[in-house]
Amino acid sequence: MFLPPPETHTYPVQITRLVVLGDPHGDHAGLDAVVDREASPETAFASVGDNVGYAKGSTSSSFVRRLWDLGARSVLGNHEDWLSLEGRLAICLDRSDRELEPEVSAWAKELPRELLCEFHAAPGLRLLLTHTLDARQGMKWPYVDRATVHRVSEELAADLIVFGHTHSPRLYHPEGEGWREELLELSEGPAAIQAPLPRGQRLFADAGSLARPSHRETGDAYHLATYLRVDLATRRVELRALSKA
Repeated sequence: MFLPPPETHTYPVQITRLVVLGDPHGDHAGLDAVVDREASPETAFASVGDNVGYAKGSTSSSFVRRLWDLGARSVLGNHEDWLSLEGRLAICLDRSDRELEPEVSAWAKELPRELLCEFHAAPGLRLLLTHTLDARQGMKWPYVDRATVHRVSEELAADLIVFGHTHSPRLYHPEGEGWREELLELSEGPAAIQAPLPRGQRLFADAGSLARPSHRETGDAYHLATYLRVDLATRRVELRALSKA
């Protein structure tokens, strides 16, 4: 599968923290929980895609408008890719309302597959946002595991690669000739795992999901929201789960 070069966005010097939302799927309560904790003049927001879907069209549309109000950047997720030409959601739990607002549908269809983030506050640091991995090997929307990370790790010119799609929040640390997984505990929060951004080595992070975090081992945790926070000054990454209550 051919992929164009990543779209690049450079954040101004006053931005010293980036909050990356796991698959949001129109979850206003999850966004409220994250914004209440993280919003500040020094913080920018971004999304790994799947901003729409599962929630009805009007809810997904109003959620995207909230992202716009936050100035959040996003990449394309499979739920954006699956939109019909008329802006109809492929998966919606309320089948009576599957249509996105036309302006929201147009925005969703123009999202880049990959977004390379650079920062005046952290010269040389490169962060790549993508919904999933392995697209270069002909798989359009594969779920990500440690083998996937290993296959693509040398192809991606970034210090930190953040993705979603699996809804399973975890970090992939370089270790010897392979990778070590660290899962975020899906329990009453706040729960978190942290890691430094290694110099000369890549770190991979699955941001999980704002709406529907899950582990194969323990099942779903719809009452939680997960996201990733990158502190540019300390070069530290924190993957966090918060209660929506």
